[in-house]
Amino acid sequence: REFLKPEIARCIRVATRREDAHDQLGNGNVPSHGAGVHRGWRAVGPTHKQKVMVFGGDDDDGGATKLLNDLNQRADADSLSKKTGNKGKAAETDWPAFWQAQHGQTAGGLLQLVSEDLFRSEQFARLLTSLTGLRPTAHACNVRRFRPGLDYTVAHHGILTTDPRLDATFCVVNDEGDLNASAWDFGEVGGFECYIAADEDGDVATDEVYNANAEEDEDELLSVSASFNTLSLVHRDEGLMRFVKYVSHLAPSSRWDIAAQYTVEGVADSDEDEDDEEDEEEADGL
Repeated sequence: REFLKPEIARCIRVATRREDAHDQLGNGNVPSHGAGVHRGWRAVGPTHKQKVMVFGGDDDDGGATKLLNDLNQRADADSLSKKTGNKGKAAETDWPAFWQAQHGQTAGGLLQLVSEDLFRSEQFARLLTSLTGLRPTAHACNVRRFRPGLDYTVAHHGILTTDPRLDATFCVVNDEGDLNASAWDFGEVGGFECYIAADEDGDVATDEVYNANAEEDEDELLSVSASFNTLSLVHRDEGLMRFVKYVSHLAPSSRWDIAAQYTVEGVADSDEDEDDEEDEEEADGL
């Protein structure tokens, strides 16, 4: 919890709540099927596998591209300042002030900025290696929104992988107050991510996706509740499937997240491969 710095998390909290209020979603509101389909967001299906909003990052991306360019320019200025020894104010970045200036941006734009500048960075890859002992070799990343009363994903054999994956999911919900927090923590309104073992016949019960009160399935291995400003890391082996439980219209907010998955290799395995390559090069040079 409390993964991002307070000034960044505050910007995202304001933007997500503003858009939920604008789209009249959550807290018992009956949703419109077109709610939230604007400013870079699109609904993704097919509905027998998933119904979820994904941020497209097109020209109408809420300023994410401009923000990212601005951020990179500031980072370059900081780097140049350190190399030249210039400590002047013009070359220094006031990061809290920078994020405070982004309060007018959309939720999609802000989350896309975090996705691009953090989840795809070498620094984050090194952090994952430090925390898990696994070295990322490739990645895929999506900014998503699960609207109350509308959205979900389904576990199906099409998402099975033949190699291990590391799932890194950053989640944002409105869990302020005891009632809101308990609704998410205990799964009363859905929105949690569930990992299950694949069955042999390939059937997935629809009840698993929709019914928050269903008894715990014997194949369920892990359930991760939605909470604000939280990063979860799950090493997913071959034969595991995952889904996000249908978010009830009674939920306090949408579930917003950055869902990244990394193909990984063990650090020891990677080092052995590098040693083998060095030995081969030395042998060729003899």
